[in-house]
Amino acid sequence: SGVRADWAVTPFYDPLIAKIAAWGSTRDDARHRMIDALSHTTIGGLTTNLAMHTDVLRDPKFVAGRVHTSWLENRQ
Repeated sequence: SGVRADWAVTPFYDPLIAKIAAWGSTRDDARHRMIDALSHTTIGGLTTNLAMHTDVLRDPKFVAGRVHTSWLENRQ
């Protein structure tokens, strides 16, 4: 409700535009629910990072929980 067609979304506010949360009885259940939610999400008119989030959720190191605060920055 706070965005109009003629407005620009700057990098400073991009994370505030929308959030998607998932839960599950286990980390893996929540991860699968998030993958499903992202695969059913459509956002028009903006470049998004939906594919990057899905890739992260499927990355074997993320799945195994072998990540740290700089993992994403250094991910290959």
